[in-house]
Amino acid sequence: MTKAQYWQQHINDWKESGIAPVLYCAQNGIKPNTLHYWRRKLSLPAPKSNKLVPVMVRSAAPARVLLGSQVAIELPVESVAEFLMALKDKGLLHAAS
Repeated sequence: MTKAQYWQQHINDWKESGIAPVLYCAQNGIKPNTLHYWRRKLSLPAPKSNKLVPVMVRSAAPARVLLGSQVAIELPVESVAEFLMALKDKGLLHAAS
């Protein structure tokens, strides 16, 4: 049994007992601060994953790509990445500083 399982069992037993945590701890030879620590630790949500999640964009509104101050190109959202890559490949897309 892992420490987490051990303390989860104590937490479950305490909840089922219906008595105050301090009294449960005294009856079971446990420090109240330790029970409180494990209650907090085991109730925390699981850490979030850093994995990328695919997203499907469905929008009727076009994306607007501004080229300079006077040229704007409107494209379907799903075409923007392809368009920008084509500009980059032709040497027409440069990062502004």
